[in-house]
Amino acid sequence: MLKKLLSLAFILCFSDVHATDVLRKLSVTATGANVSQTVDASVAVAHARVLEMESLTQLTAEGAALYRSDNEKKTGMQYCGESSALSAKGEFRRAIREAEKALFLGLTTKDEDLLAHVKRDLAIAYSYSGNLEKAEVYAQQALKHTVEWRHRAAVYGRAYKVLGDVSMRRGDPLAAIEMYQKSVDLAEDDFRFFSRASLASAFAAAQQMDKARAMQSKADSYVAVVGPRSKAGAEATSFRLKADIAMRDGRFNDAAKMFADALNSDSATDGSDVPHQKFRAYEGIATAKAASGDKLGALKAYQDAIGASENVRARFRSEEITSGLFGQMQNVFNQAISLLMESGQSEIAFDISEQGRARALLDMVRNRISLSSGSSVFVDSLAKSVSASEISASLKSDDVMVEYHVTDKKTYVWLLRSSGMVGMTLDIDRSQLVNQVEDLRNALSTQKTGSSLLGSQLYDALVRPLQLKPGESLIIVPHDALHYLPFQALQSEGVFLIERFPISYVPSASTFVAITQRELAKKGSLLALGNPDLGDPNLSLPGAQVEVENIKALFPDSEAYFQSEATKERMLEGAGKARLVHIAAHALADSVDPLYSQVYLAGSNGKSGSLEAREVYGINLSKTALVTLSACQSGLGKVTQGDEIWGFTRSFLSAGSSSVLVSLWSVSDDATEMLMTKFYQGLSTTNARQALRSAQIAVSKDKRFSHPFYWAPFNLVGDWR
Repeated sequence: MLKKLLSLAFILCFSDVHATDVLRKLSVTATGANVSQTVDASVAVAHARVLEMESLTQLTAEGAALYRSDNEKKTGMQYCGESSALSAKGEFRRAIREAEKALFLGLTTKDEDLLAHVKRDLAIAYSYSGNLEKAEVYAQQALKHTVEWRHRAAVYGRAYKVLGDVSMRRGDPLAAIEMYQKSVDLAEDDFRFFSRASLASAFAAAQQMDKARAMQSKADSYVAVVGPRSKAGAEATSFRLKADIAMRDGRFNDAAKMFADALNSDSATDGSDVPHQKFRAYEGIATAKAASGDKLGALKAYQDAIGASENVRARFRSEEITSGLFGQMQNVFNQAISLLMESGQSEIAFDISEQGRARALLDMVRNRISLSSGSSVFVDSLAKSVSASEISASLKSDDVMVEYHVTDKKTYVWLLRSSGMVGMTLDIDRSQLVNQVEDLRNALSTQKTGSSLLGSQLYDALVRPLQLKPGESLIIVPHDALHYLPFQALQSEGVFLIERFPISYVPSASTFVAITQRELAKKGSLLALGNPDLGDPNLSLPGAQVEVENIKALFPDSEAYFQSEATKERMLEGAGKARLVHIAAHALADSVDPLYSQVYLAGSNGKSGSLEAREVYGINLSKTALVTLSACQSGLGKVTQGDEIWGFTRSFLSAGSSSVLVSLWSVSDDATEMLMTKFYQGLSTTNARQALRSAQIAVSKDKRFSHPFYWAPFNLVGDWR
């Protein structure tokens, strides 16, 4: 029987759970007098998440629970105001939570105007976070509500703007033009500039150049009256828009000159965001030179942009989406890597790939977490990437590190051994890769037929060209969609990759060096928590309890806690003292903001038992050799354009743990119990990588569990020693 884990898999397997029933119960507990006897907000939210990720019903149920737990109740419009402010700062999950409270209040009071504002705010938060499907849904819903006349511009104008943004990011400028035009007709105040800038950009993308220039001129006329908070962003947007239109016109030299002039503009020489404006100017020069065929000039400008990026403050810039220009910092790294690999400079390309991974982490955490002493390795020194020669010196004679980098047109790979590095280009683009990885994951996680063929196709595309040597051990550094791929399940001629090679993973080569330079904890106990009590027998995990009991028997002096004793408080108190930490519980990866991914432990002393990934950064795990998350999809955080999954994997490594064992999909109780028992038995005689390999092979040889669904989801990330 599958674990009833808080994930999409739970919804598919347990479709008899009715959203309306849960919503009704939560609404009663949120407004009723007997509030103190209800489960805490985090557990109520967990119940709601089970129903359907980010659905209106789920958000309303969450809003009810959050509103109930809010010590200082606010009005619906106050919650909306806070949601808007948080979205502008890049705090998307927090923004959605504030909007959820207003949503609950709006539905309770049947306030059409408030509901329109809420759904607009949800649309903006999802749009900014890149969830285009949900952004579109809530923007369309916002337009269906009747609002006061004085609010039409604020609600309808921005809802149409979101719909235009969604179309542009999907590559449909004609649909975007229709939505942006409606937004322009309603826009007021500072939004008059940004709505017109977006429309001009859409006209240019549709090659309607006369209209693009005319609309750009209208947008420019509003720059002078933009308020002080938006002034710098509007001026920078104006520069970029003019240059973008020149690019679309084919006037590449003019565009390059405009971007060069932008380097000397007020926005690039004065103010708090100078490095970012310089970064964008260099990026523009590079794009213009590449379009004109000047690859050397483009490469130099891309490298200048990368150099400027090291001084860019890590913060979300809402104006880059509001202006319709959709800047992606990681694109600069991708373009530079492509040009370098084309010119045979694979070692410099590798260095830039490493810089891009470090930059992506900085953009994610951007001063939003509290750090333990162990976290400084990853967060305080992100600019210090490690050279290929230093990495080779850290490898043993039988190790081979395989680092991938996915771009829109090609996939690049570097093989690092103690003897040196070799770079290669694989002829598979991102679109192909995403589709193939998604197909394989779906086939594996649902036990569909066809996984053998899909695994063979990806083996041929990603592994066969590497010509790996028998007896080598693989350290895989995934990138982009490859973080969702269980390499161990790839196969050739009926033999799985895990049968050929021991496999471990690391987020980046520089992370590998940092981790292996730590003093590995050789002694210490086991701290295990299993089957936490979440206040609902339907969420009980009896198989997880048996799993932990079996593991505890291998470590008689260790501590194990179950049900009501498997609390977050015990985790926080004991994790820093234990060499091995094992958690068998419900977990949920947050696709909107991975720092809010959660493991659901039991509450205590009236406090929530929900452990969020952002909290893990503050735990000192320097004495911990391994954290095992035997939970559904614990390894699945957000895959960004240019770096790794940002869920619990990175947070536990950053807190000081040498390695983390995580799962990529919902797992079977019986198979997991067998695999984990064999894995921990193996730790007494061999290293973690070999112990996991032996356990996975043993489970695969059991006729009940031969399908990769049962044994392939577990990845060992970090130091395997």
